[in-house]
Amino acid sequence: MARLAEGKDNNICVAGRHDAAVLKRIRVRKKDSAYVYCIFESYEGWLAYSTIDCCTGVPYCDLELQIPVCFEREVEDLLLRMGDVILAR
Repeated sequence: MARLAEGKDNNICVAGRHDAAVLKRIRVRKKDSAYVYCIFESYEGWLAYSTIDCCTGVPYCDLELQIPVCFEREVEDLLLRMGDVILAR
């Protein structure tokens, strides 16, 4: 589903073809990581993610998110909602 991106030139954001991306790093408790990965996979096209070197014995891992500019607001909302759910667990 295409959506007009906000901005001066109104580029169309089409899944699989993104001209610009925002990089964001987040920290996730390892016990919550499977949930986070599952949610991210279900929002295919909204973002790509990579796990940054996780150290053994550390209770968290860092993820780098690559977010197409046209989905930045949606991903921010998703992260806020996910944070609420994770904190409530």
